[in-house]
Formats: sequence, structure tokens, C-alpha cells
Amino acid sequence: MSFDVAELLTLYEIVNFAFPEQYEDLIQEIVEKGSRLLGIRRLAIMLDKGSRLICLGKWGFRKGEEFTERIKNPGENGFVYLMSHGVRGLIFLEASARISGREKRLFNIFARRIEDMVALKQMENKIKESDWEKKTILDSIVELLIYQDAEHRILWANTSAEKYAGKRGEELTGGLCYEVLHRRKEPCAGCPVISAFKTGVPQEGIVTPHEGKQFFVRGYPVKSQKGIIEGIVEVCFEVTERIQAEEAFRTIFNSVHDAIFIHEPEGEILDVNETMLRMYGITSKGEAVKLSIAQDYSSSDNPLEQLREWWQKAVEGESPRFEWKARRPVDGTVFDAEICLKKITFAGKDAILATVRDITERKREEELLRSIFSLSPIGMYIVDGGRFRLVNARFEKLSGYSQEELIGKEALSLVHPEDREAVRRNAVKMLKGMVAQPYEFRIITKCGEIKWVEETVASLQHEGQRVTLGNIIDITEKKKFAQKLEYVSLHDQLTGLYNRTFFEEQLKRLGKSNKYPISIIVADVNGLKLVNDTMGHHKGDKLLIACAQILKKALRPSDIVARVGGDEFVALLPRTDEATGSNILHHLRLSIEQYNRKHPRLPLSVSFGIATAYNSEELLKQTYKRADDLMYREKLYLGTSARSKIVNALLAALSERDHLTEGHGRRLQHLCRILGEKMGLSPQQLANLSLLAQVHDIGKVGIPDRILFKKGPLTDEEWEIMRQHPEKGYRIALASPDLAGIADLILKHHEKWDGTGYPLGLKGDEIPIECRILAIADAFDAMTSDRPYRRAKTVEEALAEIRRCAGTQFDPKLVEIFFQVILTPEEFSEGQKVAN
Repeated sequence: MSFDVAELLTLYEIVNFAFPEQYEDLIQEIVEKGSRLLGIRRLAIMLDKGSRLICLGKWGFRKGEEFTERIKNPGENGFVYLMSHGVRGLIFLEASARISGREKRLFNIFARRIEDMVALKQMENKIKESDWEKKTILDSIVELLIYQDAEHRILWANTSAEKYAGKRGEELTGGLCYEVLHRRKEPCAGCPVISAFKTGVPQEGIVTPHEGKQFFVRGYPVKSQKGIIEGIVEVCFEVTERIQAEEAFRTIFNSVHDAIFIHEPEGEILDVNETMLRMYGITSKGEAVKLSIAQDYSSSDNPLEQLREWWQKAVEGESPRFEWKARRPVDGTVFDAEICLKKITFAGKDAILATVRDITERKREEELLRSIFSLSPIGMYIVDGGRFRLVNARFEKLSGYSQEELIGKEALSLVHPEDREAVRRNAVKMLKGMVAQPYEFRIITKCGEIKWVEETVASLQHEGQRVTLGNIIDITEKKKFAQKLEYVSLHDQLTGLYNRTFFEEQLKRLGKSNKYPISIIVADVNGLKLVNDTMGHHKGDKLLIACAQILKKALRPSDIVARVGGDEFVALLPRTDEATGSNILHHLRLSIEQYNRKHPRLPLSVSFGIATAYNSEELLKQTYKRADDLMYREKLYLGTSARSKIVNALLAALSERDHLTEGHGRRLQHLCRILGEKMGLSPQQLANLSLLAQVHDIGKVGIPDRILFKKGPLTDEEWEIMRQHPEKGYRIALASPDLAGIADLILKHHEKWDGTGYPLGLKGDEIPIECRILAIADAFDAMTSDRPYRRAKTVEEALAEIRRCAGTQFDPKLVEIFFQVILTPEEFSEGQKVAN
């Protein structure tokens, strides 16, 4: 810890007290020193008495003023010192202005010294009260305490004295103080104990019992009722470090960074430090003290009349600080300096301490800071008294106002009215160091645009006054992005409804509210997986969006609608009884029917469940579960019919998309029937084969038009997509009671005799005979029919191709039978006419 010269001088006076016998006189001495040296205007000393504090002494408070509240909330100019960490009590000191960090050190030392004296005074009083208390006190304090008679023989000593002497109490008793404690043959020179015997009043002083050790000693005469001195209580503690600190005063004085002048109040220089000699280029102190700070150490450009005013203020007890053009008498060079004047006590007399700091570099830095302020990409401003004093170009651009328009304008007038109180509160907290994070708020620009900004503020000195520096950046885009993120975190991206996270939070909130009765509607889109698997997720998404729009449109603004799963929606209806909820559900069903009339190709089927909670005794989670159970019950009931509606819509879509080959199915049925009968299939197999010929390509409803109707060969990627249609068709067929019986045939209708087909890679008789018959008939009809990308082959060409692929793509036995059926082109044509 380092002290400047003024602090050291103050410190020297703080630690030296006359220590009167009466508490009242002690308090008076404390008050005198505190007010003169530290500017204290209020003081209170509170002692701990069990569970409460009692006031030992107070000063500066008005009569009847409740000072305990002031101690609890000391503020910036208050200082509270806990004696023995609060065990003994506390000391409250209040200055007339805010206490700086450096001043707090002096306040702390001053309070600690007061604590020492209060402790000694308590000890002195208690010694007089009882022998038992004397012993307790002796053993509880760290100072050496000895009670000795007129011959300097020790009658008793405390534990600290025993430890110092390295002997037990009984070994000390009867011994001479200077022998057993300090191992001397004679009393210490200038011993205050001897003086106390002689004068009959307490004496104190510094003694040096042996080299390297110095002690502060105080002797208290103990008198009988007749006033006869019976003995002396000696209190002593080591002050070697304090003495060394005082001896170091001159070293510090000469080594501090600032130049120091000590003047008489009239202006004559009494002393200077070594730094002053170096700063001003003077060789000796003798030469330095002969010159004048006004005439020799100051530039003629300075306002000397102003210096006289500042000097008078210092004489009156103020501490003026000002910038000055200092001059070196040797060569006349001038440099920028900051001077502080302060009244001190020097050698027992009033004096003026002048500290001079070379601020040439600081001036350069200030110029640099001015450039940074002007050119900074961050909006910066200086506010004095709540009004703009200076702004930079970036702040002008951000606010839309020019500097001329802003100077003198109230700073908060730019802030959005709803944010002003928060900005004022946050700024105060940041200036006090209570928060460090930037705070956000809105401003209104000159053109009326609302912008989000982020701000930090700091307190600084500007042109000799305390002002506020603000740094502000535009975060409008960042704020919009954050709001978007917040929206995404609480909303379903597909439908725009709230998501499950938001729903669960609202379920908790409403459960604690007074908005009962609360009804919950659960909705689940039927057959969504079937649509996704066959027609693609974009079609399924279309159904989900339609469902969300119907729900949102049919419900009230106060209702909360959320998508809580892939195909599941929930609506929370506050202040809605069962009858009202059922009516709302009825309107929802009507809205869905209306939608399906407009969109017959892809109808929307939804299962609903509704439940109502009439008070908080039933948890809303239980109400939600009841509604969910009712929804699933309806879903099971509607399951078959709902899927059938979707399959019928898919068949209609297939028929519409495949209108170029609308005769293809009928011709296939004709060929398959002839082959099936020739193979001796059962009536059930013939019926399945006929149905297979009609719907085997139902899975193509899930194939994009760009692939299905592409003119020219497909790419490898497009073939991969095309080969998915048997599996899509299989899933569609399973969903329909009418088609479930041929679902397996639809899945396998593209398998090849040699095992190179898809999707399962079956071979030979592993392939159902219905699929083997369809493969030959389908290939023949395809080759003999026109397509957008080629003309039809002749019957002879088609038969030749089928024969070529017998044993690889087709069942060779069925090929031979097929050739028996197709005897002549004329007979085939006749059969085609019948089919068409």
C-alpha cells in the first residue's frame, strides 16, 4: 500500500492522540481530528452489548435524529468500520462528499486507531471494576499489560506479556519489568512508567529497550481512595514498523512521481522533493526554495489572478485542482502540468501542499482520444446534467439529428417513452458499478424511425467537470433476428401455430389461473402417413397446413392452438364450458366438410376429442389425456372409412394423371383374363388378377409428373424414384379393405423371372403367377401402344421381343402359352376391339 505526501502527513496526526482519561474528552479529541484532517461531519461509536448496540458517543446528528438508519445505509459518503469484525461493535464516519478509494484507507486507519483507544479505555474501566474482569481483559487483548509496584516489580501480567517474555505468569511475578521483559540491567531511557509515578497522571512515549525494537508505552497510575499511587498499569505494543514508516516518509516524499512544494500560507516555499528538482531542472533544494511558484515556476501566459483565488481557497480548507502551464527557470521551457493545492499541518503549523504532475503525455493522449471520439464507428456522446454536450458523427447518423440540433437537447428525449424509466435506472446502476453488461432500449430518430440500440455509460472528467460518456450501437437487425429466433423457438415452422414447448408452458400457466372452466380439443389428421408415403411429404404438409388454417379460423382470439406432434393439434379454450366447447367442435367439423367439397382430390380427415376441467382440482394434464383418449377412440372408429376415402382419392388422381393410357387397364384385364383362364386359375385368382391389372400402378400417384411423363430416357436417379412405386402401391392397398387382398401382388408385379426385378429380387416360382401373367400382358400392351416418346411396335415386333426375354424377364412356360393365345395379328386385333 502506498501513500502520497499529504496522506502521510495526515496519517502521522491520526495515530498520535493525547488519550484523555474521560470518555467525553476522548470523543471530543476524535471529533476534532476527524473533522479537521478527514472532513468528517458526523460520527458515531456503537458498542456491542449482547444482542443490541449501544451508543458510546455520537457527534454531528440533529437532536432526536434516528441515526441507526443512516448507519444501515451509509451511501457514498458514509464509512462503517466493524470493530473486531463486528464483535466489539462498529464505528460510523460520514464525510461531506463521496469518499474516494484513497480516502477510505485513511478512514480505515483512523477507525482502527479509535478502536484501539476504545479497547484500552474499556480495559482501563474494567480494571477498576473487579479483579476477575481484570484478568479476563488482560488475557483477551494482544497488547502487553503489566501491573507493577513503585519498585518496577511485576505484580501480574497478561498472556501477551508472558508470550513475549517466554515465561509463565508466576515466573514474571516479582521480577523487574526491564529485566524479565527486555533483559536489561536498568530501566529504559525515557520510560513513561517512571514519569507516571512521578506525575501521578498517565504518560506515554516511545522506548527502545534494545536495538531494532521500538515500543509504544503508556503508564496508568493506580491510586488508592486517599489518592496514593499504589502501582502502575503498563500498556505497550511494538511500533517498530510505524517508526520505520515515519522514517520512510522522507524517502517516499523524495521518490513520488509528482513534484511537491510545501509552502507557508503566505507563499514562501518551505521544502521541495527530489522529483521537483528533476522536473524543473534545478540542482539543489536551497536554490529551489528561494524562487516563487507564481513568478519563477509559472509561464507568463497563465492567469495569475486565478492562481491567487485558488491559493486562497486552499488556505480556507478547500483542495482546488487545476491545469497550469509550468515553467523551468533554468531554460524557460514550458510544459503542461496539473496542480493540486491542499492545506496540511507541517511541523506543527499550517502549510500549503502543492503537488505538480507533468501531464504533457496525458494531453497528447487526450488529443488522441478526441480523434477516436470523432472517428469512432460506434455512436458516442457526452451528457452533462442530462443534456447532450457533445456527440460524434456516428451518433449523428444513427439518430438522424445534427450536432447543432442535439447540443443542449435532453438526452432521454430520444429514448422511446416506454423505455425511459428503465434506461435511467440502468444507467444509474452502471455508473455506480452495480452492473457491467450493456443494456438495450429503443430510440426514435428524427424521421420517426424506431431503432433498437445497445448502450454502455461511464463517468469521467471532461474539461474539469464530471460528465457521462455514452457508447451506443445500432442492434436493430440483431434484435429482429433474435425476435425471429424466439418466434421459431415457440412456433411450428410448417403451420405457424404454437409448438409443443409453448403449449406445455401455457398448460402450466392456465392450470394456476382463474380462467376456469377450461376445455381442451385434441385433433389428429387421419391417414397422414399414407399420404406422405405415397404422394410425398409435400402433399401431407398441404393437409397439415389446411388443418391448421381451419383450426385457427374457427377458434377465438383468446384460444391457444398448437401443433404438438406430427399429425396432432391441441386447442386450449379458457373460460369455455363443455356445451360451448362442443359447439365450437361442431363448427370445426362443418369447416372440414366445406374444405373437402372444395378439395375432393385430397380430402382432409380429422379425428377429434374434447374434455373440460371446471376447476383447478383436476389437473389440466389429466383433462388433456381425457381429450386425447376420446380422439383416439374416434380415430379407431373412423380408421377404415378414412383410409378408404384417401385410397379412392388416390385412385381418382391416378386415373386423372394417367389419362393418356386410359385404355391400358381395360386391355390388360382382357389379356390377363385370357391367360389366367388358359392357366386354369381359380375364380378368386381371376378376380384378383383383373383388379391387379386395373390398379397395379396405383403407387405412381407418389411419383412426380416430371419423371412420370418425361419425354426421353430416365436418369439413374429418376429410375430410383420410379422403382419406388410398387412399395408405395403396397402401402396404399393395405390401407383399403377393397385392395388389401392384392397388396402383395402390387408389391411384386415388377419382379423378373431371373431375379433381377424389384423391389424384392424374387425369381422363378417365388413370383406369384398373377404377377408373372401381368408382366407379359403389361409388356405386350405397352409395346403395341403409342407413347409420348415413341410410336407403337407391330404385333410381330412385340412378340419377338417377348420371346427374346423369355427365361430372363418372363416365365418361359407362360410365354409359350401367351403365343398360343395370340395366334394371329387379326385375332389379336379382334380381341383388342372387344377389350376397348
